[in-house]
Amino acid sequence: MVKFFFNLSLLLLLLSMISPCYSASNSNFKIIPSKTTIEMGKFLSVKLVYTGDELPGKANLQGWYREFFVNHQSIDDENLTNGLLKQTEIVHLYPRRSGNLVLHALALGGAIARPISIKVTDAIRKGINGTPIWQGVPDKPIWQGETIQISIVQKLLQTSNQVTVEKVNFPSFVVKSLAQEKTPDEVKIRWLLTAQKSGFISLEPPKIIQRGRGRWRFHLPYITINVKPLPSYIPPTVPVGHLSLSAYLDDKNNRPFWLVEIKNSSLLMEEVYGIRTQIAKKMGVLLADIQLSK
Repeated sequence: MVKFFFNLSLLLLLLSMISPCYSASNSNFKIIPSKTTIEMGKFLSVKLVYTGDELPGKANLQGWYREFFVNHQSIDDENLTNGLLKQTEIVHLYPRRSGNLVLHALALGGAIARPISIKVTDAIRKGINGTPIWQGVPDKPIWQGETIQISIVQKLLQTSNQVTVEKVNFPSFVVKSLAQEKTPDEVKIRWLLTAQKSGFISLEPPKIIQRGRGRWRFHLPYITINVKPLPSYIPPTVPVGHLSLSAYLDDKNNRPFWLVEIKNSSLLMEEVYGIRTQIAKKMGVLLADIQLSK
């Protein structure tokens, strides 16, 4: 009897691997994409179809969030002639990167839908790859309180196209938006980020829309920044940055003098003004004698 039960369990396991979905009682669940190939900047329409004795509610799609931006559209239910209930949920998925992605298996109401493979291509027009890319994301840890600059570069698929970006929300950072850098061929969207907390911080990029001759809506991959806590002997109010000091002898109007330059690639401008005041006091010079350049 024990041997028969083991063999039956193994048979059910094998059947669940080769059948469209695993069903408990009368439940059935399927993932039905409108297509299996999609371009970056476009959405994939997916139906989540469930039938069973009771309506289970929305499916948990958190397993898809890292690879897709999920936009819920609608959820409807109906009574079938066989007495079962049918629920159809429609979502639009924007891929976060190109390549071979997977809509991972989902469980709902006692049934499991099989995973679906999706091929994602770059947004290319006339040899121009319009898929945005991250720049400046640190590959090494930064200090708590340190300021970094990151950006997203968006190639224009047509020189007349326009690019808009939603307001960012980067938790654990003070964010300062910089003016966009524009050329006839591309737009660079830039931010200054000052780390407020330590740890591995995951950031979701903002929505970027390119429109003109066509319309594309891009959602890029999450980025992760490793922020190291400041040593305990450093007050948290001390601004952190990368300073460089240079000095050379200049001769102006036959009056030689030392020109001292302090460069900082991390501090925000407001914090630089504070350092400027401190230097003037320590050196006994006028504040106006200390010039700032961005």
